[in-house]
Amino acid sequence: MEGKRPWEAAQEEFACDHTQTEIRRMTVSNGVQHWVRQCKRCGHNCGSMKREDVPGLVRLNPVPFDEELRQSWQEQRAGRFQQGSART
Repeated sequence: MEGKRPWEAAQEEFACDHTQTEIRRMTVSNGVQHWVRQCKRCGHNCGSMKREDVPGLVRLNPVPFDEELRQSWQEQRAGRFQQGSART
């Protein structure tokens, strides 16, 4: 990653193509629940699903949306950017 600007290096290191997703149940601030696909690597919300498209077993044993995974990924990326900025 030599010769790259800090933000470019961080973007490259933390790039994610969201190839591994899992159906999760997400509860928004007003209590409404949504079914979404969440990237298991970076925590990105890859899009909503209609309830009828969610398999029955998933609806019976829902996995909650992992906000901590998404936030941790963002913090790590920001920290890597800050490390690179401090070196320049």
